[in-house]
Order: sequence, then C-alpha cells, then structure tokens
Amino acid sequence: METYSRSEQRSYWGRKGFVWLAFLAMALLAVTGQKAQAQTSSSLKITMSPAMYPDFNPDATDYIVLAGKDSTVSVSVSAPDNTSVSIDGQAFRKQTFTTKVTKLTEGQSFKFVVSTPKGAKTYFVRRVPSDFPTWTLERPGTPQAEFYVIAPTLKVDFGAFRHYVTVVDNYGVPIWWLRGNTIPVDAKFVAKDRIGWINFGPGEEHSLDGTLTHTFFPAGNIGGGVDPHELLHLPNGNYVYIIAVVRGPVDLSPYGGPKNGSVLDNVVEEVAPDGTLVWSWSSFEHISPAETTPPWSGVLTGAGADAYHMNSVERTETGYVMSLRHLNAVIGIDRATGKRLWKLGGTPRPESLQYVGDAYSNFSGNHDARILPDGTLTVHDNGSAAGRPPRAVRYSLDTKAMTATLLEQITDPTVGYSGFTGSARRLPGGNWLMEWGGYPAMTELAGDGSLVFRLKYTDPFFSYRAAPVAFGMVQRTDLRNGMNQQYPRYSRN
Repeated sequence: METYSRSEQRSYWGRKGFVWLAFLAMALLAVTGQKAQAQTSSSLKITMSPAMYPDFNPDATDYIVLAGKDSTVSVSVSAPDNTSVSIDGQAFRKQTFTTKVTKLTEGQSFKFVVSTPKGAKTYFVRRVPSDFPTWTLERPGTPQAEFYVIAPTLKVDFGAFRHYVTVVDNYGVPIWWLRGNTIPVDAKFVAKDRIGWINFGPGEEHSLDGTLTHTFFPAGNIGGGVDPHELLHLPNGNYVYIIAVVRGPVDLSPYGGPKNGSVLDNVVEEVAPDGTLVWSWSSFEHISPAETTPPWSGVLTGAGADAYHMNSVERTETGYVMSLRHLNAVIGIDRATGKRLWKLGGTPRPESLQYVGDAYSNFSGNHDARILPDGTLTVHDNGSAAGRPPRAVRYSLDTKAMTATLLEQITDPTVGYSGFTGSARRLPGGNWLMEWGGYPAMTELAGDGSLVFRLKYTDPFFSYRAAPVAFGMVQRTDLRNGMNQQYPRYSRN
C-alpha cells in the first residue's frame, strides 16, 4: 500500500480542488448562459389599446388599430434583454414598459422600431375609420399575391355610405383605402400608382394620395349610363367599360313579354384618355333575346328587359372575350368585324364550342371570364340557378376542333351557393383567388383546392370582385405614402 507525505497529500488535493472548482465554474457558466439564452430568445410581445390587428408578428410590417373613444393609443411592450423598442419616435427602451401615442386620428399612422443584435426593423400602425368594414383572417399557407384590391359593400343597404376601395396585404391588413362617394364596384390598379373603379354612376380613377385623376362617362353619344361591371385599362392607354342603353320598341311577345317592349343593351366602349370613342360593340345588334336562357328568360317579360347582363370584358390580341350572365355563356368576338368567333355555354349556335371533360357541360350565372397568357379561358361559374355550388374553371380552347377541354375545377366546401357577382383569378404560380359571389369571403386556394388564405368579412359585407396584385407590381412604401398624404400627421411619420 502506497503512502503519501502530508505535503504530497496537500498537493494532490490541491490539484483535485482546482479541477473541481474549474468544473463548478464551467457548470455555473453553462447554467448562466442557458438562462441568458432563454431570456434573449423569449419572444417580443407588443399589444395596444384599442387593439391592434393582427397580433404582432416580426415578419409582418403593417398593422391597424380600431377607432377608439379618443385619439390616444396605449402601447405595451415586453421585450427580451437583447431587444429595445422605440414607439412613435420616442427613446429606445428595454424589457417591459407601456407608453402612449397621442393625437392619432382616423387614417393617420405611427411607427415603431425594434432593435436587436441582428439590426433594426420598422413597423407601421394606422388607425381605421369607425365605420370601416371588419373581417377575420385564416392564413394556413403562403399566398402567391402580395396585395388584393377589394371594395366591401353592404348586401342589405346599397345606399349606405360605408364603402371603401381597399388594398389589403396578404396578412389581411388594409394598407390603403379611399372612401367611395357612391358605391364602388369593379376596383383595381389601372397603373402602379393609380386605382380605378366603376360606380353605380360614372367611374373614377384616383392617384394614391386620393386625387381624382380621371372620370369615366359614355363616349358614343348613344345615351344611357356607365354599367358598373367592368373597367379595363389597356397597354395603349385606352379604357374599356360597358354602357347600359335602353333599346326599343322590341317585340318581346314570343318570350311572354310586351309587343312594344324594350331591351337593356350592353355596349362595350373602348375610349381614349381624352374621352374620344375608339371602338364599340353592341350586344343588341349581335345577339337575339332568344338566346336568353332559362331561368333568366323571365327578365324578358318586363320593361327594360335585361336580356344579356354582361359582367366582364377581356381584351385579347384580336378581339374581346365577354361573359353574359343571362345567356349562361361566354363569347369571343373579332374586334375588326364584330363577328362572334365562338360561344361556350348557353343556347347552341353554329359557333358553339363543345365541352370536353366537364361533367356539368354548362354555366349558370357565370362571371369574370378571362384569357390567360397561355390562351386558356378561366370563368367563375356561379352555379346559382343550377342547384350546385360555385366553381372556378379553366379550359383549353380549340376553335378549329370547336372544343373547350376542362383543365381545372376548383371549389370551396365552405361555400354552398353563389347567387350573384364573383370572380376567379388564376395566379401565375397556380393558386386561385376567389370572390365567391355574394358570399362574405375572399379566398386564395392552391391548385388542389386547399386553403392558403381566407378573408372572411363580417356579414353582411361582400365584395363584387377581388383583384390580385403580384409581388413587386406595387410598392408598399407608395401605398403608405399615399395614405400619409390623405391623412397627414404633424408628428414623427
């Protein structure tokens, strides 16, 4: 058995003690580091009163707060140790604090800045008007549109002035809006810095600061007024919209109507920016009321028979594609001759295309017919008078074989009926943006029908259409700046 002298024992235990102390020190550092890491990795929480929408998300840059009893917004912050936050230009503060933003009236905005070791990021909060439409959001996927243009209106009271043309981002936040003087219907960007829409009355175009830049009136000296269903801005600068004109007398007795009746003509006008008529096409001159299909044929029995009910116009390389609800049909015409080249749906004619691969082989109350860059046709088929749910459809057209082959059909199991209006836009990435027609929701769906994004309006609001805005087409800063010009604030914005 080995023995050690006292000095050797002291040396041995000294060495052991040093090792243990070092071990304890490292353990303490590890625990402290874990604690610090836990503190620094805890999420930043920001809440407001009145409530902000949506809940704070570091990836989402824009928010709104509802109108409150006064012009003050209370902001509460709970920040990790390595994060500081500046509210409305105030000094940066850490950890937990509450502050106030004062003199923030409807439409105005303020900023807050979050600073972390990775850098600083600015966020924007805007106050919405007290009568602004409300909605809820579902976002289980990644949207393929950056913004959406909508114009929510009330189903129960079309005369109530609660109508806002609105640009919503793909987090459901209204980034830009303008209150309509009357009821805005077909709203969309006509250029990257201008938004246009057709009202129940003349149409309007506005710059992002709210300035009225153009007004749309009938150009062909044919009487009538601007129909609210369509507005196009062509690459050559011309505008396209529909004029509603009463024609008569017309013998409607074969259809159960008066012998000296009248028909509501839908006239498509292409108009130069100076108001000069460039081209026009009359439904009444090219389509007999006999093509009005059941159950819509009942409209022929009254005065001012709405025989056609044109609700979309799409420019093609050689002509136009039009959706006519009361024909249950989509037609293509040649611009040079005005001749109908093809017809899909409705009463058969020599130029009718045959459905291929479509179990329904018809439309019912259709809207929003569009031609995609690949030449395929998309339609919002309401199904409204056929006892079936609405669907978005896409067809390959063969005008030599006279066929329309179904390529896609998209439905939403939550939407069982579409009585009127609606739009179906296929995005370049394959998703579909849908306004289901009188139903209080806008949805973006993947090609397999799965939900990507749903904005559900508080009933009874709905929007006639939803127009997608591709990433990069419009700058978010331009939208914010336009709103700041509409609603200037003296402060730090």
